[in-house]
Amino acid sequence: MLIRYDADNHTQLVETLSLYLQNNCNILHTADAAYTHRNTIKYRITRIEELLRVDLQDASVRLNLHLALYLHQFILTT
Repeated sequence: MLIRYDADNHTQLVETLSLYLQNNCNILHTADAAYTHRNTIKYRITRIEELLRVDLQDASVRLNLHLALYLHQFILTT
């Protein structure tokens, strides 16, 4: 769903989510890695939670999303 949303709306939510998870859910580190203002990252994370109807504070949700992103990347590269 998030991939389609990005394609339809020319957003970078999948990339933001990936960076967010790679940076241990740290807004400042994610903003630095994305060369983006922290408020933009906060907005995107909130939007991701709304679209996916998840709470990124839940460790099992983060694990599932992280695995889904890895699988998606694996499928794209094979």
